Amino acid sequence: MVVILYSSLVIASNNIAKHLIETEFVEVGEGVYENKGGIKLYDTRVKSMIEIYSPVETDYAIVLSPHSSASKRPSLTTHIPGNWGIAEAGGESFTLNPGYGSLMRALLLKLDELNTIGYAVSYEADHHGPTVDYPMVFVEVGSSIEEWNNLKACSIVGDAVMDVLKGFKKVENFVGIGGGHYAPKFTDISLNEEKGFSHILPKYHKDIKPDMLKQAVEKSVEEVKGFIIDKKGLSGSKRKWFIKTLEELGFEYWLV
Repeated sequence: MVVILYSSLVIASNNIAKHLIETEFVEVGEGVYENKGGIKLYDTRVKSMIEIYSPVETDYAIVLSPHSSASKRPSLTTHIPGNWGIAEAGGESFTLNPGYGSLMRALLLKLDELNTIGYAVSYEADHHGPTVDYPMVFVEVGSSIEEWNNLKACSIVGDAVMDVLKGFKKVENFVGIGGGHYAPKFTDISLNEEKGFSHILPKYHKDIKPDMLKQAVEKSVEEVKGFIIDKKGLSGSKRKWFIKTLEELGFEYWLV
């Protein structure tokens, strides 16, 4: 079972969901909608997306969400929620969620394909809550109220989700290390190669413990082939530490 989650109390989330309701979903209960394929859309009515949850058991959930940034860059992004460090925005500290690399890559590719409005399209590194025990992928439009109210941008996100849910290709799965929050190296790899990332660890996290790297492998829906390190996206000392630690843990890695 697959569910799509949104909140009618959050502008962008509600606008994306309204597009889906207008095009293919019908209400089957209070705040519950269903399409002809049996996919259900739930209005969780949370005030913040970091509190989102699935009201039913599910194989995985896709969250329709706004993206916020100080730069206010018009963007379409996708990411796995979870915390590599102290939880500063919901969820449990030092706790990743189950990552689904092939699903997230499929969403990235479809956002890029449908992007006719010149927005930036990218992954984001794992960040913020909630902490859940099933795969959850956020798909977002950002990065300010102007974009949240851009109905074309919101329709692109909604259409991307529905196209992906018709079926997507399973690809080799990796964990990415290094680079900035928007993971340009890993975004480029997924857009041009048949590789997905179940988790992305950005360079700004400090004092990563080896157990977090093990957790990234263990909390992946698909087998992790190894780690891909953005060699220019880390300081020399950090790069050496990750290489040494991955070798000690017995994980394969590649420098790109």
